Amino acid sequence: MEALKMLFVDDNSKFRNSAIRYLNSSLNFKLLTWAESGEDALVKINAFNPNLIIMDISMKGMNGLETTKTIRRTNDKVKIIVLTLGKDLEYRNQALLAGADDFITKSDFGPTLLEKIEKIFGKSTIKKSSKLK
Repeated sequence: MEALKMLFVDDNSKFRNSAIRYLNSSLNFKLLTWAESGEDALVKINAFNPNLIIMDISMKGMNGLETTKTIRRTNDKVKIIVLTLGKDLEYRNQALLAGADDFITKSDFGPTLLEKIEKIFGKSTIKKSSKLK
């Protein structure tokens, strides 16, 4: 399988930096880049051609749902996992309607996200030291 190329989109720098450190230690990937807005994400998608995007819903400017819809108009291959603070089922439904492949709350970030990535891309994406039991 081709190495995982990931774009992480979140405007909260503390959460983003912590999440990226976690993902760096847990995933086999070729490229991990980040964006802090939907607009920035659209530029980076064109520049880096990721095969996975982890997209926060709540951002200034173009939010994650709008960005996901925009991406889906031209790209149905990239996998998108939407991320949010809210556990409301309505957020999940909105994310899936926007074209997301999956949904996760920030409170479930960690092994649950790795399970979702493994489900989408296969076991070779998870580093042996981080294998899920």
